[in-house]
Amino acid sequence: DMEFSDAEYRELMRWLNRKEFLEFCFIDNDHERDSCYYYASFNLEEIKINERLYGVRLTMETNSPFGHGEEQFVSWQVTDASHTYTLTDVSDELGHTYPDIVITCNSNGDLTVKNITEDISTVIKNCSVGEVITILGEEQIIETSSASHDICDDFNFEFFRIANTLESRDNTISVSMPCKLEIRYSPII
Repeated sequence: DMEFSDAEYRELMRWLNRKEFLEFCFIDNDHERDSCYYYASFNLEEIKINERLYGVRLTMETNSPFGHGEEQFVSWQVTDASHTYTLTDVSDELGHTYPDIVITCNSNGDLTVKNITEDISTVIKNCSVGEVITILGEEQIIETSSASHDICDDFNFEFFRIANTLESRDNTISVSMPCKLEIRYSPII
């Protein structure tokens, strides 16, 4: 039961009719956002009777067969290489997730971020104090803030991942040198 002016209608159609997949979630009658969202794109079809617009049929296409939950974020200030951390993978999907990671180095040297549970080590050699390393897990891209660091030659191309099984969601993580480690991912719902 919503009425739009021609200008509002054109703007709404322009907003909906984009080619890229954008975050979308359903809103209930109480205007509460659903906790599950999708990356969606819409196709539009006008419903006209005697040349008068009575509605719009929307076809939603998503970029994956599942939805995502609220983004998970952890941040650790690593000062002791002998300390381990626990990261719980809250995804409903069994298997692996490649999170995004931002590492701010607080020491010079070789950095190893190891998921002990998975026995996988992400190694980046020749890091320097103040260098910020960004890893986009799903896209498998690594970048550095240091113009002089040839990170592609110093990276072992083992992208950090977390996992969950029927038996456990916990991942034990170790970090070999002082740094700030920030990890983000959107769990599968």
